[in-house]
Amino acid sequence: MIYIVGVDFSQVQSYISNSRKLSDMWAGSYIASYLSWCLANNIIGQLEERVKCGNICENCIITPTLENNLFHIIRKNEIDQETRKRLNAILELQYLYPIFPARLTFITECKEKNELKNEILDKLHECYRKLTLNNELKNYIQLLDKYKFTSHTPIEPHISVVELEEYSSIIDVCKLISGLENPKNKDFQTILFKKLKKLSEEMQVKKLKVITPEAYLDIDELVKDIDSGKIRVKDIRGYKYCEMCNKLPAITEDSEDYLCGWCLIKRKYGVYMWEKLGGFPSTSDMAWLEYKINKSLEVVQEERSIPIKKLLEIIFKVNEIKLPNFALFKLDEKEIMRRYVDYPTSYAIIKADMDSFGKLLLLEPEFIKFKDEDIQKEYTKKWKDLLPQGGDIKKIKEIEREINELVIEDLESIFRNHAIPIYIGGDDLLAIAPVEKALELAIKLRKNLLKFKTLKYNGRSIGIILSHFKYPLKISLEILERAIKYLKEVLVYKFADLEVMKDSLIVVNNERGIISEAIIPFRYIIDLDSPERNEVGSLLDVAQKIISGIRKGIYSRSLIYDLGARKEFFTSLSKVSENAVSKLIMKIMEDNKKKKDISCLEQGDYETIAKFSKIRVDDRSVIEDFIKLLGWFS
Repeated sequence: MIYIVGVDFSQVQSYISNSRKLSDMWAGSYIASYLSWCLANNIIGQLEERVKCGNICENCIITPTLENNLFHIIRKNEIDQETRKRLNAILELQYLYPIFPARLTFITECKEKNELKNEILDKLHECYRKLTLNNELKNYIQLLDKYKFTSHTPIEPHISVVELEEYSSIIDVCKLISGLENPKNKDFQTILFKKLKKLSEEMQVKKLKVITPEAYLDIDELVKDIDSGKIRVKDIRGYKYCEMCNKLPAITEDSEDYLCGWCLIKRKYGVYMWEKLGGFPSTSDMAWLEYKINKSLEVVQEERSIPIKKLLEIIFKVNEIKLPNFALFKLDEKEIMRRYVDYPTSYAIIKADMDSFGKLLLLEPEFIKFKDEDIQKEYTKKWKDLLPQGGDIKKIKEIEREINELVIEDLESIFRNHAIPIYIGGDDLLAIAPVEKALELAIKLRKNLLKFKTLKYNGRSIGIILSHFKYPLKISLEILERAIKYLKEVLVYKFADLEVMKDSLIVVNNERGIISEAIIPFRYIIDLDSPERNEVGSLLDVAQKIISGIRKGIYSRSLIYDLGARKEFFTSLSKVSENAVSKLIMKIMEDNKKKKDISCLEQGDYETIAKFSKIRVDDRSVIEDFIKLLGWFS
């Protein structure tokens, strides 16, 4: 029988977030991406082996489409010359970017549903077991096997299955998918799309069910061995909890952290993969990156023989940064603090999430998200005409193809802004950046959508947290996750009579342990009938110009204090006259200008400030948050 299957890994976000080091976070992300790709690769491989149908078998993977999927073409060694030339140095670590999403929709055949689900789980467990067969874990493998940490994954998937009873041959289905341009395939596309909608509904219900992979472990045996002294990780309560996930008893100590089996696998896998490449950069590496670059440029002696971390080397290559001295990049934390008094202490974590992406794949586009459901329905009908032409499945494939190309755009943007990718799934993304580059990167990630026929209409919610490098990474990630959730599910902007949601930037400043936030919408809504006409990132572009002017010494630092002292006044003033807001800001900037013959802003920039001053967030003008950003990033 032919089935459409949806696989959605559970608790992926918390699995990645439960990390003590950046390398732990990368490993969690990579493992999720790797398992999803392993499953897709196995499905294709089994089909090819049985029917010898060549590349046509790849059509059994519906989402993500494998066409232009960087993760897939890297492993098949099919990267075209144009992509190789464009990404250049970035591809030196081509196997180490988690860019295959941890969810999968595919078509397969099997006698019955339960058998199919068991086959999927068995394959995933087999792939996960292979990850543990490295030198870093050889001394722990017996323990991990004994308590079943290698028999199950910490992100056991939700699996939904819908029968495609209209067809009896999977090869016929793959051929129909490969011929989507053929008008005769329209009936097939209609049938398949209805089944995909049904599958999506089932998956939404399944996600409400909490999966507890911990139930599959032999915890009783583990606790007995701790009590008897076979495992010497005891505490006054009987056993120590894992300091990474805080869920399970620890089985060992690693780098002064007590870890359970699953977190030990994550930790050691990250070490194993990056050991020969100088290690994964730390939070202090990212906090000091721009500072070290600037300091190194002041040194003239040649010391290029000093090895540095491979990811940092790639950042230098991509940005054509030619340092005369790498010695500063080998100094540890204490040595930096001893030598220099002006070193920075904060870094940025950036998370981006496509707005209403699930709706888009169901061909119900919410290119602008309204709080009012009736308005939303009205415009969703209008905007369906903006989707790609052709049958329903062809439209979905086109959107997925754009997502794959967006991955390449985002990957390039990350490295060009001196940042490091943790995961890039197309519709969602996580990266680590120096504070000096974080705002510029966020604006670029949003504007990357404008390069595509369909995605250019869509919104993207982006969060940044500025955190001290010694602040617990796990807590910073939790704060960022809550901020993004608030942005996407709660926050409402008032554009005149409209109440609009999503497509915004939220920045949380946690540098000194006191949380403060600033929120700026990416778009100023001027045309509901033509979403592409709405300006994107215009106020943030103005912010970047002012920040650049302060860094270059065109404006004095007192500009930030003078603007900050009037934050609340700007909200009151905007209710009277938005033009008065821009005129006051212009006067304050002129008063704080050090280089009188240079101006960072044009008249149009002040008009942008005036327009955005009318937008309300929690009854305050957006200009209040705009002023906060100027202080944090300058």
